[in-house]
Amino acid sequence: MINTVTIAGYIGAEPTMNIYGEATKVSFSVAVNTMIKGEEKTSWIPCECWGNQAIFVNNYLGSGSYVIVSGKIEQSSWESEEGEKKTRLFIYANQVESPKPKQEQKGGKKGK
Repeated sequence: MINTVTIAGYIGAEPTMNIYGEATKVSFSVAVNTMIKGEEKTSWIPCECWGNQAIFVNNYLGSGSYVIVSGKIEQSSWESEEGEKKTRLFIYANQVESPKPKQEQKGGKKGK
């Protein structure tokens, strides 16, 4: 089966970094605009990346940065404290690019 996705848009809130032993994960959401029946709709797509890609996102990108994210769709499932089954879809990003020069970015980390 093929499981490949590429999206382009702007990072919403500042990426969140978590460290698990020697592994680094960064989570962030990307706003993707689409036209539905003549009206623009914004969808917020959750993304995660690990390792060197996570360090790049954390150090150089931030809220308002324009990015192109490539990866695969992943699903996580868990049970809430109330016993309710929950599911979450997200992009497991293996490549995050920021093609716009820093001076054209809306956001991003300053001074890096």
